[in-house]
Amino acid sequence: MKSKFAATLILIIIVLGIIVFIVTAPLRNVEAPIVKTTPTTENLYTSIEHAFNKDDTETNTTSIHITKPVIIGLPSEVVRKTINDQIDAVFVDIEKSFLSETSGVETFSKETKHQLVVTGSAPYVSTDKIFYIDVEIYSYYSGAAHPLTQRIVLNFVKETGQLIRLEDILKKDSKGDTFTNALSVISSSAKPKIIEQLTTMIKDNNGEGSGADSFEESGADPKLENYGVFYIHKDKIDWVFGQYQVAPYVFGEIKISVPLRDIELYLAPKSYLK
Repeated sequence: MKSKFAATLILIIIVLGIIVFIVTAPLRNVEAPIVKTTPTTENLYTSIEHAFNKDDTETNTTSIHITKPVIIGLPSEVVRKTINDQIDAVFVDIEKSFLSETSGVETFSKETKHQLVVTGSAPYVSTDKIFYIDVEIYSYYSGAAHPLTQRIVLNFVKETGQLIRLEDILKKDSKGDTFTNALSVISSSAKPKIIEQLTTMIKDNNGEGSGADSFEESGADPKLENYGVFYIHKDKIDWVFGQYQVAPYVFGEIKISVPLRDIELYLAPKSYLK
């Protein structure tokens, strides 16, 4: 009798224990299991070791804020200096241009100065041989209706420190030193992509109509100056079109991607593109 009672008591205790465990489960701080595997990703945005130099300058008429990356992570001191000298030159040109354009121009009010903000990104590795620095330029001229933003992309060859210009990667025409054929192919590929993106932006904002109605076609014509802002990746090139270049201000900047396979016949045989 006692053994039966003891067995019943043990069973009741076990059942109560299970009930308490279930009821209090949400109240316990249970750690999530450690994920032992992570999905593999392309090594597209690994940053090279770097630092940032900041320079803030205030005058009675201008406010300038500069954030400039300094490369410190490449093994060759010569290559590091080559790259950093070129970055310095770009930032100096931006500031000089702004100061020249605002020189002698009165400010709208004492509280509203001419403003320049130049922000350089960390250096990002986009292929095994190339990395880039993104430079965003915000400028406001006192009394203007709105500020302007620009983008400069600096693509560098890691091994040599070469700054890659568009004309460095395009194949020249069979006669002369022009790039008419290459630019025509790129332009033909870019224009429908731009229209498609503009159309998507209109629909996303509950608008009606086609992006073709807002497309400023001349901004994507086959000219070197229209395609000077680009990112090189291992299987594509991203081109960026700034404010007003291919559409009204409200659309901002437009970025499109062109697969390398679509234009490979018109690219120069550079080792850093392979």
